[in-house]
Amino acid sequence: MHPANQRPKSLCEVAERTDSLESWGAALGDLLDEINYRRENRIPVESVVGAAPRLLRLVFHGGEIADAFGAALAEHLAAEVIGLPAPAWTSEPERFLETPWYPDESARIREYLEGAAPPAFRVHGVFVDIDSLARV
Repeated sequence: MHPANQRPKSLCEVAERTDSLESWGAALGDLLDEINYRRENRIPVESVVGAAPRLLRLVFHGGEIADAFGAALAEHLAAEVIGLPAPAWTSEPERFLETPWYPDESARIREYLEGAAPPAFRVHGVFVDIDSLARV
């Protein structure tokens, strides 16, 4: 976790800072911390999702997962936190997975995530539960 002044402030910054799925995950975690900080302090979060991040499928193996996850997160935040329509970039075809992605391939976990994943994530083919968007 980075200090608040070093955390990414948008999905674009997350994409610019990463060169692997692992570094993307770490930067995304820092962005989630930033979002939580903003929400706790009543600072708007619209700028987090407004601009389209670069496509990471062109940068590293597994980048298509990051592309879909980022779009799903933007849609989720727009609907559930900001109360606005999803940014237009989230509907670009490259922001959807052809094959669904699960963080765990066990049948029991997959079955759980198919019901627990927020709607925006399911649409983009990313099956995570809402708790995976929170940091402890």
